Amino acid sequence: MTAPGGPGPWWGWVTRGTRAIRSGTGVHTMAAVQRRVVVVGVGIALVAFNLRPAVASVGPVLPEVRSGLGLSATATSVLTMVPVLCFGLLAAVAPALARRNGIERVLLGAVVLLCGGLAVRVLGGPALLFAGTAVVGGAIAVSNVLVPPLVKRDFGRHTGTMMGVYTMAVAGSAAVAAGLTVPVGDALGLGWRGALGIWAVPVALAALVWLPRARRPASGGEP
Repeated sequence: MTAPGGPGPWWGWVTRGTRAIRSGTGVHTMAAVQRRVVVVGVGIALVAFNLRPAVASVGPVLPEVRSGLGLSATATSVLTMVPVLCFGLLAAVAPALARRNGIERVLLGAVVLLCGGLAVRVLGGPALLFAGTAVVGGAIAVSNVLVPPLVKRDFGRHTGTMMGVYTMAVAGSAAVAAGLTVPVGDALGLGWRGALGIWAVPVALAALVWLPRARRPASGGEP
């Protein structure tokens, strides 16, 4: 059986009514493809939401961090510079990592590292604070580079819409973190450590949602 308008196996063609894609388990209908698009879109939005709170949450509690750890003015300035330096220095390694391991897997690794860095930086003294902040900055740098090409690859005809969702999630999360970090920290009663550490929770959620996607082979076109 051939597709209308040309030869070839029926499972290798996309028709107007139903899209059929070749896979190891059979033929997926358009409804299944649409569900996958939604799942991937939600995953990307969750990842995007977590690309700014790790940085934006520091400013509101910076005086408490400085006094609690006895940081000098110079050390405090360096602390705020570390993520920015990582953005510039580590973003360049993202394309090579993606070519070798696939965008989905590298992005999952970056999200896991982001979660770990958020936890590490509130567990001890200045050394862990700076180390965790560097890990956070590196993870965000890699993610910043990988998400836009992932959107372009998987949402070809809807790239503009999905990039709008991505941009809104990034910008909105920064505002949310700046506004809620102190109230959440006060509610938890754990001081600046709780205020910063709580942002590891949505990152962990994003990692769990993205995990199934990262375990699949990378695909071209729509997800």
